Amino acid sequence: MSREATGGARLSRAAREQQIMEAAAALAVEQGCLPLPLETLGERVGVSKALVYAYFPTQQDLANRILVRHLQEMDAAVDLAFQAGSPRETALSCAEAYFDHAARHGPLLHLLLSDPMAAGALAPEARALYGRIMRRMAIGLRDHFGVPSRDCIPALHILAALAEDAGEQVFTKRLDPELGRRLAREMTDGALCDLSARLQRPPRGLAAS
Repeated sequence: MSREATGGARLSRAAREQQIMEAAAALAVEQGCLPLPLETLGERVGVSKALVYAYFPTQQDLANRILVRHLQEMDAAVDLAFQAGSPRETALSCAEAYFDHAARHGPLLHLLLSDPMAAGALAPEARALYGRIMRRMAIGLRDHFGVPSRDCIPALHILAALAEDAGEQVFTKRLDPELGRRLAREMTDGALCDLSARLQRPPRGLAAS
């Protein structure tokens, strides 16, 4: 087997970092939590544990670098979603973007944003990107539901969970990609209709005007 096939080829720093981050992301999804066994990570890349540390001095640094890379991907996808047209189509396109990410990478974003080790040490860039994405999607739902953005946050988490679940089914090969995409869109559309009725319902005890 060649050195390149085993990961032992001499790579540029950027290429090696990318190689380590891709292997680390896959390993994190496999085990479902952090920290990562760096000896195993090094073996997958074909480098020593010491070299992994040379590129990423702490596990938090590695997690943040992976998170920023994937949040940038989602940020670009959300930008495209906002070109979809109507608020409803924008919401559906955002859900599809998250479905696509989960179908390719599994629950990686959810894991990195919820794992105590990673979430407790978010880098400023990661925090800012996550905040931007959430604000933009909340604004999109505000335009759809006609209620303040802050009231849309619970709905946003519900819709994201639907898209993520369908994407994970595709990631684990339990669902055909095209069927998964269609189901994600249909479930999101149904949830949008149901949530619209609930969010716009008058408070209990108030008579309809």
